[in-house]
Amino acid sequence: MPIQVLLIDDEASLCQVLKRGLEAVGDYQVEVALSGSDGLRKARRHGPDVILLDINMPRMNGFEVLRALKSGYPSSHIPVIMLSCLTDENTKTECNYEYGEEYIEKPVELCAPRTHSRRAAALRAPAARGRPGRPAYSRPST
Repeated sequence: MPIQVLLIDDEASLCQVLKRGLEAVGDYQVEVALSGSDGLRKARRHGPDVILLDINMPRMNGFEVLRALKSGYPSSHIPVIMLSCLTDENTKTECNYEYGEEYIEKPVELCAPRTHSRRAAALRAPAARGRPGRPAYSRPST
């Protein structure tokens, strides 16, 4: 069964390149959302195995989408891989440590999403089968 990937990014051309590249491998089925709000709807409706999420998007940025995804069931357990051209350490730290999600710098080499998606889907698999897996996200109190 292919890994179900939801790609949320406002760059339609990048989405098509990643979608074609991942699906050509044969192990992936990619759904595209060109906005944060559309991505939230699709994540909650389809429950993908992994989400590839851009940080810089208009109206609702990737961190806002991530907070909404991790705020509760049914999307809180879905692994998210953040995509961005932002390379500063604060952004990487927020993705990796505060949210516990992976980060890939743009421009994206096709092998990076495949590797990260496979690993993220493996983390989700035990929870999807009713066994303990990746815990639901809860933002630390300040």
